[in-house]
Amino acid sequence: MINVLGGGRWRVFPEKAPAGLWTTPKDLALFAVAVQKAAAGTATPGISPAIAHEYLEPPFDAEQGIGIRLGRSDDGYDIFYHYGENPGYCAALVAGVSIGRGFVIMTNANKHGLTPILKAIAREFAWTPNR
Repeated sequence: MINVLGGGRWRVFPEKAPAGLWTTPKDLALFAVAVQKAAAGTATPGISPAIAHEYLEPPFDAEQGIGIRLGRSDDGYDIFYHYGENPGYCAALVAGVSIGRGFVIMTNANKHGLTPILKAIAREFAWTPNR
C-alpha cells in the first residue's frame, strides 16, 4: 500500500474493524494458497482441511462465507473472494477453491482502478473470475 499523505505518512483510519488490518499482497496470496491446499486435503500451518472446509462452507446463505464471499467463476469453478476499499485504498483477493488459480491486487486508487487490472488478468491467464 503506497498511499502517502503530505509528509510521507500512511493514511490511518479510526475504524479498527474494517480498516485496521494491514497486510501485504504476498501474505494474502500465501493465505489463499494455504486455503486451497487445505481444501484439497493437505494440512498447512494454521489451516487444517477441516478449517478450510468450514471456511468455504456458507453458514448464512449460498454466497456469504466467514469473512469472504463464495461464488462460481464464469468457467464454472468454485471461488472465494473479498473486495475491500477505504478512501485512498482498494484491494481484491480472488482464488479458485480447487484449480490453484488466484490473484491479489492492492492499489492506492479507488474501486474503478481495479477494472483494467482485472481485465489484464482475465486476458493473460484466460480466466474470468467473475465475482
